[in-house]
Amino acid sequence: RHIGKHVVGYDFAGSVVSVGSDPSCRKFKVGEYVYGMAATGSIAEYARAQCSMIAHKPKSLDFKQAASLPVVALTSLEAYMKTGLKKGDNVLVIGASGGCGIYGITLAEKVFKAKATGICSTKNVDFVKSIGASAVVDYKSESAMKELSKKGRQFDVIYDTVSSFDPVDPDYEPSMAQLLRENGKYIAINGWFSDWTRCLLSKITVPLFAFDVNRPNYELFLLDATTEMLETLASYFDSKTLTKTPIATVINLDRNESLWSGFEQMQSRRTVGKIVVEP
Repeated sequence: RHIGKHVVGYDFAGSVVSVGSDPSCRKFKVGEYVYGMAATGSIAEYARAQCSMIAHKPKSLDFKQAASLPVVALTSLEAYMKTGLKKGDNVLVIGASGGCGIYGITLAEKVFKAKATGICSTKNVDFVKSIGASAVVDYKSESAMKELSKKGRQFDVIYDTVSSFDPVDPDYEPSMAQLLRENGKYIAINGWFSDWTRCLLSKITVPLFAFDVNRPNYELFLLDATTEMLETLASYFDSKTLTKTPIATVINLDRNESLWSGFEQMQSRRTVGKIVVEP
């Protein structure tokens, strides 16, 4: 069962009820607990996923926690892998209290041993501090934003989880890119149509011609999830390097009114943590 004519959702965690014949499926057995991404949709009683996009669930997390992880945590992990973030670097995370932003902070601080500064609203400043940010800037405070800008080129990486082509969203890049150090990298999960075009073209030009069509020091990217990345992520939790994801709401699949309210909450762009659906 699912909403409308198509299954929505991407992340999931659950137990295996059937295994395909693809070689990538050999490591999975019926009854095992897995998590990952279902390209054909996950908000349903059953989900179908490619074995190359799942892994065994972290032993230290329950199903709700594991289901909240894949897209946001892997997106942030890949962002830092692409930028070459390393110990001692300074990273600015824009939208630090959202799903990707939370892992922008925690992965930077606890895995990459970098120093993360988070940008968020006034009401979320204490929360972003609590997840380990070295510094927090309240974007609603004009003086705080001016003070940030006055410090000039101070960041090795800027991870933008907010800016997009949607007029509802602010465009941070013109002002924040000026804070990049020489050879720094501005990496984003959304952006203008021209940057989406470059992003898609680079999927062709880089492997074929080793030529990146993205703008200098800027990259908009699409998550390329793999079993190996999910296994790496699981190891961070089972080793206690990372802890549980803040969950904002748990919604039952049987109640359509709750499902729609969950989507409205997500679209508000004001959710702190993740929204999880359970059957």
